[in-house]
Amino acid sequence: MIEIAPPPNARAGALCFADRFRGPPGMANGGFVAGSLAHSTERAVTITLKRPVPLERALRVVARAGGADLYDADLLVASSEDAELELELPAACSLEAAERARSRFFGTTEHPFPGCFVCGSARASGDALRLFTGPLETPDTVAAPWIPEPRMCAEVGGSAERVPAALIWSALDCPGAWSILFSPGIDARAIVLGRITGRVLQLPRVGEAHVVMGLRTGQERRKHYCQTAIFDAQGATCAYAESTWIAVA
Repeated sequence: MIEIAPPPNARAGALCFADRFRGPPGMANGGFVAGSLAHSTERAVTITLKRPVPLERALRVVARAGGADLYDADLLVASSEDAELELELPAACSLEAAERARSRFFGTTEHPFPGCFVCGSARASGDALRLFTGPLETPDTVAAPWIPEPRMCAEVGGSAERVPAALIWSALDCPGAWSILFSPGIDARAIVLGRITGRVLQLPRVGEAHVVMGLRTGQERRKHYCQTAIFDAQGATCAYAESTWIAVA
């Protein structure tokens, strides 16, 4: 079993997401919500976002067999379920290739949600992840380096050595969106996370270099599909996920 401490925003069956952890304006980042709600560290978990998760408000967490539900008063906003997930991932690119891909991230000048906690270009270093995944030479694939910052990990409930779940799932979130937005022929300008199924194999280490990658895998009308993964510097897989995104513009 992988030991992951509950996030500090969890209080006696409740969650409250500070504005710092926003995705699109006025709503919590989907990956951060997923990592906060993920109820199991022994197997894969599916998080379904039913509607925008509000910020700065106490939300009820109701545990049940095989999962948990998140309520805003009596309105169901998200749920988690036990899942099975085995993915055949592409090999991790090198840190050097990830750095080059990062330099091609167009979100620094054109971004649907520049205030996003994970990939927002308007966020300050140390306050947000600033995970800028850009295209690799492989079609439909993006990458970026990621060095989890000690202070941020501590603020979100991690230890001196291991990254907390909320940040792991955050890093598995937005790179998938950019694998979609960078793909030729995609006319969506803004997409939001609808569902993510993730599995943590080993906790990323605080202060060490990792590679985060996203791979677009398909589309069905307004629904877009992708996979994401976090690798350590030796290319070993730390975590992976598959996600469904919904075009909103």
